[in-house]
Amino acid sequence: MFDEGYWKRPKVANGEKFWLMENGYNFTGLDVGCGTGKLMNKKMIGITLSKWEVDECRKKGLNVIQCDARKMLFPNNSFNEVLCSFLIEHMLPSDALKVVKECFRVLKKGGKAYLVTEQFNLYFFDDYTHIHPFTVYSLRQLLADAGFRNIKVKRIMPMIKGYNFIGRKIGENILYLIQKITKPFLIGRCKLLGIGKK
Repeated sequence: MFDEGYWKRPKVANGEKFWLMENGYNFTGLDVGCGTGKLMNKKMIGITLSKWEVDECRKKGLNVIQCDARKMLFPNNSFNEVLCSFLIEHMLPSDALKVVKECFRVLKKGGKAYLVTEQFNLYFFDDYTHIHPFTVYSLRQLLADAGFRNIKVKRIMPMIKGYNFIGRKIGENILYLIQKITKPFLIGRCKLLGIGKK
């Protein structure tokens, strides 16, 4: 589940940063399952179960501790916002629910959680570390079962170099219509962003 080789593969986080900011994320608070800190800054705290990832983050001057996301070491009501990006699809549903409940617990009242995951598609299991895919509906239910309210779940298209805001919005609407006409699993590589408020 926490394979350090997975994080050694090159990844581009700039697109993800852009659409998180576009949806109100401020890059403060807690990053749950932070990996090597690609979405972190020095104002944030990160947790990961991998000692190798902790060491990599600390080399960058990031504040990261080794901790199980299913049982976080923080007291209740500690953070204004929590990010959990590309973690829950690597877990059994029961463990994913424990993580999201912990996100709820450590959030302050009125705080928001941002969950990013892969949408179920034909390529989902190309990553052998993936265990359980989510859909718009199952991600919404996961957030609700953890206690969140004012839940929004969005499909996010992958960022393409030179792809502007208007073009992306048009593309997202076209993708949504295609998925309604066909089946969601016939369209590949979209991400889901779930936002819930405590």
